[in-house]
Amino acid sequence: MRLARALVCCLAFLTLACGAAQAQLITPIDSLHWCNSNGLPLLALQLPRRLVTVQGTVTFPDSLNSTANTDVYIQDATGGCNVFVAGAIGTNHFGYGDSVQVRGYVKAFNGTAEIDSGSAFVTVTHLGSASFVPAPGLYACSDIFNAYKFNNHDGLEGSLVTLSGVHITSGVWPTLVSSANVTLTIADATGSTTLFIPKSSVLNGSPDPGAKFDVTGVIKQFDSTSPYTSGYEIIPRFRSDIVAGCLGPAYLTLPQVATIDSLGATLSWITDTPSS
Repeated sequence: MRLARALVCCLAFLTLACGAAQAQLITPIDSLHWCNSNGLPLLALQLPRRLVTVQGTVTFPDSLNSTANTDVYIQDATGGCNVFVAGAIGTNHFGYGDSVQVRGYVKAFNGTAEIDSGSAFVTVTHLGSASFVPAPGLYACSDIFNAYKFNNHDGLEGSLVTLSGVHITSGVWPTLVSSANVTLTIADATGSTTLFIPKSSVLNGSPDPGAKFDVTGVIKQFDSTSPYTSGYEIIPRFRSDIVAGCLGPAYLTLPQVATIDSLGATLSWITDTPSS
């Protein structure tokens, strides 16, 4: 009798332990952005297919990129990713700043790693409001253009970033509502990259930001040919993501650490006009 009770207790303990272990199997979002030599996400190539579970904060809410599909971005401490569910707008509301858990398969769409319903179901669990929304990282146009690294990793994809002091070199800002998506080329002192405005965006039909402006948005990839190692672009979300006039000097080089010791650090950078 004592042995039977011991076995029951042991089985109960193992069941609880397994359940706890399964609950902790959260995949860091950055893991979705490790690729093979053709730029395809490794997690999208595994056979048999493996379900992944990620947790993150919604940085790009629904209805901005598409009015028909769930097409959003979430971000954790390691990076950001796209969540796409075809024809399911409103089924799982993704509000800005929501904390969510998403389970599904990883799929590559024109180079972008996304958790997608094309292969199987996507399940979403709302965890409430996030304690904080990830702040955008400060990058240059060349960082976005060269987002794919030689070690087959595109860690900027899906992340929230800010580009400072850019100007348009190709295309026209959609001051009138366009019936099609708008693609612009923008540049700073480091190079150029692509700015993408979906036709469903609130920026479609917004004031021209002028000769220089700052832009905040998420990084996506649209590369339809192998190898999928280019085609990175920034997608702003709100009108407040565009800061016209670039108030104050613009960066020619981003701040970098010049010296550092146990008491402090010295940063250095160059601006387009003398300043103090």
